[in-house]
Amino acid sequence: MNTPAPQAAPAALPQGIIAPTGKGARPGAFGVEGRCMTRKRQRAESGVRQLKGGAWQWFYTFAGRLYRHRSKSQEEAERKLAEMLEAIRAGTIAAKAGPSNGLKRLPDGRYQYSWSYRGHYHRIIAPTRAIAAASLGKIRGEIAEGRYLEKETAHLTTFEDAVKKFLKWGETNVSPGTYRRDMECAALWRGFEGFKGKTLARITPADVEDYRTARLTTVRSRTISGHTFEIRPAGKRTCDLDLARLRRLFSLCIKWKLTKENPALGVAFFRPESKHDRFLTHDEEAAIVKACPADVRPAVLFAVNTGLRQMELMTLTWGQVDLHRKTVTLTADKTKSKKTRRVPLNARALEALKAVPRGITPGAPVFPVIAARSQQSLMRRFDSAVEGTGINKGAAGPQRVTWHTLRHTFASRLVQSGVNLLTVKELLGHSSLVMVMRYAHLADENLKAAVDALTLADNLQTTCNRSGEGSEGGAP
Repeated sequence: MNTPAPQAAPAALPQGIIAPTGKGARPGAFGVEGRCMTRKRQRAESGVRQLKGGAWQWFYTFAGRLYRHRSKSQEEAERKLAEMLEAIRAGTIAAKAGPSNGLKRLPDGRYQYSWSYRGHYHRIIAPTRAIAAASLGKIRGEIAEGRYLEKETAHLTTFEDAVKKFLKWGETNVSPGTYRRDMECAALWRGFEGFKGKTLARITPADVEDYRTARLTTVRSRTISGHTFEIRPAGKRTCDLDLARLRRLFSLCIKWKLTKENPALGVAFFRPESKHDRFLTHDEEAAIVKACPADVRPAVLFAVNTGLRQMELMTLTWGQVDLHRKTVTLTADKTKSKKTRRVPLNARALEALKAVPRGITPGAPVFPVIAARSQQSLMRRFDSAVEGTGINKGAAGPQRVTWHTLRHTFASRLVQSGVNLLTVKELLGHSSLVMVMRYAHLADENLKAAVDALTLADNLQTTCNRSGEGSEGGAP
């Protein structure tokens, strides 16, 4: 009978490293401080084991994570493990933290930084440790602040889908006039080749700049009732308004976690100086009112005497009119500034209201014929009446009379009558005094009278002094 050969006694192990015992232990695996190293390596805090290829692996747990390294021999693995355990006990690697801080040095000298987010593990390679640490710190900061967005989301959301979501949001969050202009801009965005078929992540500031250049140079055409009209290129002011809407679209997409960047912020506004200071004289106003169609005249008179914006006028209902208190209340959902304001009605504004039929319900429009048509229709009818008077003949763009001139006329007459700019701001519904400073020069006569008052006071004082001297000298 063959007897089994005697087993060689195991070699002496370094201090702190012991041979595993218990069920599941296998030869060639060693644990630390009495812990058993089995095939489920997560049960051991540190140890060494032999791999299938003959190499040896030494591993340890630090800062809640398991780290594994390879060595050529058992002796080398045991020595390196002992050195690492001693360093951990001594605290010499506490500040460095090794790979547990999300950084890992690769064999070629580059560094890999990694992080987890919502169950997904991400790894990126950087050329240097400093770049990897800075990038990882930025990502962890965004995660902590709730601003982190995985790259895939921005790459999957198309610009077309973002525009649809933007318009859906505008249905309940902006005024009717703003929403109408949002739809007009959306149609132009969809028709621009630089935006078609792209995701939000692929749109760059250069694409936005190309879009604005196209708006400034492209002559568009429009067909109405079989007649084709050419639409001149947009001006700088119009391009600024369009760019502001595009910025708002991307800002909302960032808020909705659809993208991380706003490429429209990389394009600056033109900010042209406003030159539309044209206002009507009383004779010009009378001529225009006479030339307007009968259903437009009351609206023109009402606009000149209240300063309402065009969409505020078109959406005005009888429920907003208080004839007893002689005021009009413009609710926040219909104003540009999103603030409710009240405008007093003078005698001429009340006369304009008497010229239109009174609505039966509070929701009935004050100017039903105008409300039933589009804003463009009102502008065309008004422009046609102005052209018939010859007022715009030979006038340059800023000096031409448009519907908005009626609002300028209201503000200009207030300032010329001595009303302070703060009151004018409240009546017009502006959010700051900057918008009403354009009317400050119209108070020149008032300013001149104020300065002349100083001269009058000096003359009066000189006269009084002379009278006093004469009386004193004439005394006996």
